[in-house]
Parts: sequence; C-alpha cells; structure tokens
Amino acid sequence: MNFYIFSKVKYDTRTASSYYELEHAEEFHKNAYHAANPFDVYDDFRDEACRLLNQVGVDVKYHHHEVGERGQQEIETYFSDLLTTADNIVTSKYVLMNYARRENLFITFMPKPMYQQAGNGMHVHLYLTKMGKMHFMKREYANLNDQARYFMGGILKHGAALSAFTNPSTNS
Repeated sequence: MNFYIFSKVKYDTRTASSYYELEHAEEFHKNAYHAANPFDVYDDFRDEACRLLNQVGVDVKYHHHEVGERGQQEIETYFSDLLTTADNIVTSKYVLMNYARRENLFITFMPKPMYQQAGNGMHVHLYLTKMGKMHFMKREYANLNDQARYFMGGILKHGAALSAFTNPSTNS
C-alpha cells in the first residue's frame, strides 16, 4: 500500500471557500523511488511501522520510499487469501494512522493528495491457485492460460460496474 507522510497539515472547508497546507520533512527534485538513507528520512518510521504490523499479525514483505518526491512511502505485505488480505488492509491502515499520530505525523492514503505528484495506489496482486498450484500459469506467451486471460477480460468488461464497489467515492 502507498501513502504519504506529512509533518504538518492545515485545512479548512466552508461553503464559500476551502484550503489546505501540507508540510513535509523531505523534498526530492526528481524521482525518489527507493531513495536510501540519509535522504530517506522516513526509513526508521517504516521500520517501526513494520515491526508494529508484525506484532498484530500482518506479515510484511518489504518497505521502501516510493516515487513521490514529497514523502511517499510503500509497505507491501505477503500474499494471503481474500478475507485475510482485506482484514490486513484495514488493520494496516489503522496501525499506520495511529503510529503516525503518536509520532506527530500525518499520513494519507488518498489516491492523489498533491498536484503533480505521484498518486497512491491500493493495488493488490491477484492470482488463483488450485490444488496448491498457480491456476493462471501456462508455459506459453506471457505465461498466461485462457483462465487468466478471461479473468482479466472480465475485469475490463465489467470495470464500470466493479468501480461502484472498488471506488465508491470521488477520492477513491
């Protein structure tokens, strides 16, 4: 999951006006993907966040600085069944939000919190297994069988209807 970390947030929304101000502890002037210490000022934050996630049963695969030039992060968890993955997403967001507040930081999972910055993705990796074997794989073009191609085609064909569930609000 991707998210941004801010050191200070101010906002107001009224009928006739609104504004927001964001401050961040780091700023890169080009792609920050996999930035390393000492430039990646949130590496320790992610280390501790991953430790906390592991404590509550969310297994973390890895973490790194993401593309965004102003505090974008990524923490990836291991594959699991659908229900466990959904629970892990909700639990992870809860743990991260609370840990950030404890550290006097603000995080957001909003898809596009800043103009001309990389967006956050709540992307998931999908695969089907049958009898313990990957059910989408075939040793031909792109290593995909008909089942995998039909699965992707179904998502594309029904994308508008699916988005009512996957993206129900203007900022999802």
